[in-house]
Amino acid sequence: MSSDDSRGEGMTGELFSYGNGLQAFESGPKGSKKKMIMIGGLSDGLLACPYVPELGFCLAEEGYSLVQPILRSSYCQFGFRTLDDDVADLLDLITKLKTRGLNRLALCGHSTGSQICAHFVRNYINNDQLLSLVILQAAVSDRETDDNALIQQRAIWLDGDTSSEEMLPREAFWSPITRRRFFDLHAKGGTDDYFSSDLSDHELRERFSKFHNVPCILAYSGADEYAPPSLDKLTLIQRICKAMDKEDHPDNVPHIPLLLENADHALYKPLSARKRFLDEIIRLIRTFDS
Repeated sequence: MSSDDSRGEGMTGELFSYGNGLQAFESGPKGSKKKMIMIGGLSDGLLACPYVPELGFCLAEEGYSLVQPILRSSYCQFGFRTLDDDVADLLDLITKLKTRGLNRLALCGHSTGSQICAHFVRNYINNDQLLSLVILQAAVSDRETDDNALIQQRAIWLDGDTSSEEMLPREAFWSPITRRRFFDLHAKGGTDDYFSSDLSDHELRERFSKFHNVPCILAYSGADEYAPPSLDKLTLIQRICKAMDKEDHPDNVPHIPLLLENADHALYKPLSARKRFLDEIIRLIRTFDS
């Protein structure tokens, strides 16, 4: 995959409405019944990552379309929304996609979008076999990204009513944010606390056991600029994938820890890591979604 690959220049498709005044963009085979929803991280929207156009191209060859939704939390609106809001929007989107022929669903989350995917599986997974696979890329813990000075400053804003929808002062965060969402992102045990390295095996199983019958790739960048330098990335993703396995009676469902050596957070570089990531997605589709 070269940097001037024409498949990465842009995307064509159809823009449509769903839910209460939200929009989504679908590209790929028109009328496809197999669809992957791509969800970006904090402040992201459409084209959340540089690999999205190439992902859409690869998926189209497997008969999948790619859906990029605008959620109520997209762009800089995340600070006054919650993971529950995100999942509610996803459910509305899935309802709409069913009217567009959906019968096989895949999810791909980037960064905090991985938390949205994990929260969806944890709280809303059902047994209708609609969800065929989940990709979690750059699932870095938000509360482990800060340096010591920021951690000490953060403690000030964690004090008080953690359910409050009060907006915090501008100096609290780089984007407008409520006390509740600040707590969810930065406190141990907050709603967004899915991928922290200090979570116990029991706490990880509480969060990920519903993945036991859903194939999943958990991809972590070896040079992720948002991950703590001391973090043992491979051990972390291996622990999370083990928490996904069915306890005592493992099923033949793959939960793949994928460490992308030397890659940055959004897979801008190296291109070899981006290619490996996309190749693993297609391999999983061909093996377990035929």
